[in-house]
Amino acid sequence: MKRILRHSLIMWIPFALLCLGAGFAVELVEGSEVATTRYTGFQNIGTGFLLMIWFTGVLAYPVTFLPLTLLISRITNRRMIRIVTYAFISGLGGWWYFNGAYDPFIEQYGLNSMSAVVCVGAAGILYALLDHYLFNHPKAFRGEGE
Repeated sequence: MKRILRHSLIMWIPFALLCLGAGFAVELVEGSEVATTRYTGFQNIGTGFLLMIWFTGVLAYPVTFLPLTLLISRITNRRMIRIVTYAFISGLGGWWYFNGAYDPFIEQYGLNSMSAVVCVGAAGILYALLDHYLFNHPKAFRGEGE
């Protein structure tokens, strides 16, 4: 149990970085199309926008992917189950993020929520692959075997 908990806490760092990358990708694809002063995105506040995404990822992990990572690590070691689960949950998170961030502008600018689902879902797949690799290769992140 101690190994699984340590592994899950270490996965916090890649989760926050993948959230940052996925959020920035969605912003580049969809947010750049919004041309109004009512929208505050990367073009308006720059690095502050990236910090908001990163901070959200840091805060979201303990209530979203930490319990999921603990559960999956205890139940199964199959890569495909991890990939499908994390990609599905991430895709739902991308859809939720898109609707929350861009809802007032979806119809006016013809924004597409599938871009967020794909970007964040891809981040979920990368998270699953990294999770599987680090769980099965403990030397990769500790420098020693158990």
